[in-house]
Amino acid sequence: MAKKQQKKFYSGNKKKHTIKNQLTVTATGKILTVSRSVGGKHDKKLYDESHLAYGANTKPISDLGYYGFKGIAMPNKKPKGKGLTLEQKQFNRELLDLSRVFYGKSE
Repeated sequence: MAKKQQKKFYSGNKKKHTIKNQLTVTATGKILTVSRSVGGKHDKKLYDESHLAYGANTKPISDLGYYGFKGIAMPNKKPKGKGLTLEQKQFNRELLDLSRVFYGKSE
């Protein structure tokens, strides 16, 4: 691959060449959509460009890469110098349990 083509897949954050995709999956892990492959692009920007539409009963969940985006459930971010409330911790655990459907990770 030519250097110019390689550059678009370089992640300055990871200091490696990367290929990123966004997937939309059901709560059971069935893949509904897959975005085009991109290199060093922020998650939120990739989401904005994907123009995904959700049904009224759909509640998207995500990691903190989409922080500040409206309509997507994501873990609570710990405030600087403070901790999370018990309710926030419980919410984060529930989101983690949902994400394990896709990633297949367990504690």
